[in-house]
Amino acid sequence: MQHEDVTAVVWQDKRVLLLLSTNSDPQTDGSVTRKTGKGNDEIEISCPQAVKNYTKHMGDVDVSDQKREYYGVGRSSKKWWKFILHFVLNVCPVNCFTLYDLTNHPPSTAHGNRL
Repeated sequence: MQHEDVTAVVWQDKRVLLLLSTNSDPQTDGSVTRKTGKGNDEIEISCPQAVKNYTKHMGDVDVSDQKREYYGVGRSSKKWWKFILHFVLNVCPVNCFTLYDLTNHPPSTAHGNRL
């Protein structure tokens, strides 16, 4: 389904995967290879582009969630606004560290930094 720029995708491979995407065209399909279970035979299966993008980048999300869980700020709550506040407070330090790590690497030289 699509409404303006938002696409809703349901894909079932081993499990059902529900996605909302704004960065992929629902008309374009990709393909994935799967083993048939009979020896080492592989077949090509078509899948939506949103699913391919998700599986390509889902490892980054898993690492971010892992870092966020190391030093949790606050507690979980049943009130929606407290849950969102604690989530934002937990995500901000992880994003700050990621940006710091990406921008503050000194240029490497073959002989080190000599003045």
